[in-house]
Amino acid sequence: MAADLRTRTSGLSLTLLLLAPAAMVGENGPLDEFLAQYSRIESLHMKASAIVSLETPEGPRVGSVQIEYWESGGRYRLVSRSERGLKLVADTETAFDGESFQLWLRDENILSLARQDSKVPTSAMENPFFLPVQFLRSDGRLGEGALRLADVVRASAVVERPQQGDAELIFGDAYRVVTQTERGKAVPRVIQQRATGSAGHSLIELRDYRPYGPKGLLFPAGISVQVVDPKAGTLRTEILISTLEFDLPLPASTFVIAGDDETRIWNSDLERFEDDSGMPGEPGPGG
Repeated sequence: MAADLRTRTSGLSLTLLLLAPAAMVGENGPLDEFLAQYSRIESLHMKASAIVSLETPEGPRVGSVQIEYWESGGRYRLVSRSERGLKLVADTETAFDGESFQLWLRDENILSLARQDSKVPTSAMENPFFLPVQFLRSDGRLGEGALRLADVVRASAVVERPQQGDAELIFGDAYRVVTQTERGKAVPRVIQQRATGSAGHSLIELRDYRPYGPKGLLFPAGISVQVVDPKAGTLRTEILISTLEFDLPLPASTFVIAGDDETRIWNSDLERFEDDSGMPGEPGPGG
């Protein structure tokens, strides 16, 4: 298991990576019903805001982050904006329309295009929609990249069975997931995920579960995240999901980043900028 406070080239970004040994036995119990919700989602739209507090050797930093996310049929788009004082990654938009991966570096006004999708994290924080299922990373099956609906559905179908107590599921030696089922509720709630290892420890707390969409799927509106690394520092994030919509029709244009009149197009496959005609133009740095 590792709680990783990752530094990216544009500044310090704290990204939660939770990995644990795959020695799991017993029954999944209430998790099966909770995870089954993800397979019932045909499309989603989410808006979330967060207050992020960083305590690092260079001093404290506090600021806000906004995330908006759409996904449908293997296509997605994610918009990430953060206050400059946080010194996290630059503002970005990423999308995949089924044919090309798009990354818009808004500060530089460069739109990068590639044929293959990418799961390299580009946002200032983890996508809040997938925080309730971070424990699925416990056996390494999901890897370290950004999550999509299909990843969660696939991992849910083959997740190893953990040990189970009254309300606590133990993954390996270090990862614990606390669930809660209210009387009369068919679907339980993941309310806490804790991980401890040599690189530090992490805690995710989920609250204010509400029914969303025509199927009444239960997801949290409030999420707290704390990651502590002895060397990199401490991250505390308070997240509010203000919009969560399921199974609405999303037009194809949702997953296309157009940029603006001044946007430069970078062909990532050819590693060159394109001119106004869409033909390869000048090479980029080192080209």
